[in-house]
Amino acid sequence: HTGLDAPKMKPAIVILCLFVASLYAADSDVPNDILEEQLYNSVVVADYDSAVEKSKHLYEEKKSEVITNVVNKLIRNNKMNCMEYAYQLWLQGSKDIVRDCFPVEFRLIFAENA
Repeated sequence: HTGLDAPKMKPAIVILCLFVASLYAADSDVPNDILEEQLYNSVVVADYDSAVEKSKHLYEEKKSEVITNVVNKLIRNNKMNCMEYAYQLWLQGSKDIVRDCFPVEFRLIFAENA
């Protein structure tokens, strides 16, 4: 009896394993809109360490447009966290991200205070 059920289980287990593996896939497989949402949420809840790490990773992966889109959305939605996010990036050695992904006004503010 159980011998007949085993072959039916195999495809389900394979599908489950593939699904679990996809959860751990590299960010390059994750659509940009999901990456944007994750970064945006990190900034909005003031989890700047996470936001900075995500930003560094995105920047290294040549996905700076994701960061730029998040910055624009933060500004559009009047999220004051955007300034602190830029400051944390600047402070933690990611001035290049601020220069490349934020409006020029941010660079000017930080350059004056440097």
